[in-house]
Amino acid sequence: MDNLINSRQLILINEVKNISGTVIYDEFGQAIRIKENGKEENFGNHLEQVNLQHFRLLRLMKDYNLPAIPIEKLITYSNPNTIIKSVTNNKAVANMVIHKEQLLTRISDFGEKYCALC
Repeated sequence: MDNLINSRQLILINEVKNISGTVIYDEFGQAIRIKENGKEENFGNHLEQVNLQHFRLLRLMKDYNLPAIPIEKLITYSNPNTIIKSVTNNKAVANMVIHKEQLLTRISDFGEKYCALC
């Protein structure tokens, strides 16, 4: 977990990736980079990585009797030139994977979503 943003309304797990080139999420959730020479490189399953972090945080909160609070997850690509693609119509990729330029907008959206009663 690269950063954990905490507020009274929600917790945001933000997994930051600094991968250049084209990153394709396949039907198994793997992040595969296509290099300029056409060679493929497997970077693992970022979706499952952040889901595991979410699970562990929930377990920790339960173990310490902390109050339930919504937890959101993002995978943020820090290189603005990275091209992100998905070979399937995977909603998790569309909802969780962003470029760094979208981060403040997504945090604001989460704030509006969970602060309706504030």
